[in-house]
Amino acid sequence: MKYYIPLILLLVVLIVSCNSSKIIDEETFVQIYSELLISKEKYRGDSKSFIAEREKIYKAYSVDRLRVDETLEYYNSDPQRWKLFFEKVVKNLENIQLTAAP
Repeated sequence: MKYYIPLILLLVVLIVSCNSSKIIDEETFVQIYSELLISKEKYRGDSKSFIAEREKIYKAYSVDRLRVDETLEYYNSDPQRWKLFFEKVVKNLENIQLTAAP
């Protein structure tokens, strides 16, 4: 009987951790993805600089490549969701461009 309680607690912890979402919230991911697109264009042909910039972006948003990849996978799994997400990214990029214009 005394072994059941730790076993049940362990199962609960495992179930909760498996179900916890590693998906980055949409608003934050729109920002991250926009910055990644800008960096990719800025450092086109210079992969070392792009990788360094990408890591700075991840650090600024307290995410890692795995979470970004999982979030991309989440959006890519549904074409309609991807379309809506990417429309927000485009809108964000337009806003960035307007803000940067003199």
